[in-house]
Amino acid sequence: MVKRALDEFEKVYVVLMVNPNKTPYFSKEERLEFLRIAFSDFEGVVVDSHDGYAVDYLKKVGTPYYVRGIRSDADYVYEKKNEDLSLTIYPDLKTIYYKAQKTDRLVSSTAVRMAIDAGEDYKKTLPNGVYDAVSKALEKRKQASIGVDACMKFFKGLLFSS
Repeated sequence: MVKRALDEFEKVYVVLMVNPNKTPYFSKEERLEFLRIAFSDFEGVVVDSHDGYAVDYLKKVGTPYYVRGIRSDADYVYEKKNEDLSLTIYPDLKTIYYKAQKTDRLVSSTAVRMAIDAGEDYKKTLPNGVYDAVSKALEKRKQASIGVDACMKFFKGLLFSS
């Protein structure tokens, strides 16, 4: 999708939108790093993040163009509804929809999360380099969890040793 957008635009912003109503699997900083790695070889791509509405970000960077990927009919219905609402805030908005390639239609953050939780191979769903960064972040989380477990056992031992 980004490659296709680069065919039409000199600069493409890949923006991590922060939704306060969701609890992400990885931190904002980790997800930004994953995006930076994924697009490091793409000239003209700017990786950024934004807390708030996408239309506010578009206004901030001075563009009316909003590129969205569509994997299914359900995606289109969802995106079209958002576009209609966004047009009330930003009447100059021009949304461009790109249909996902067949190989990418089942890719989603939910699918990756489910594969990780199930201990399945998720490498094929991530761009080169990102898999290593995700694995490293998961290992760091695992080590932190082991440390928390050890502390809990220690404190339980103190509580029951009197």
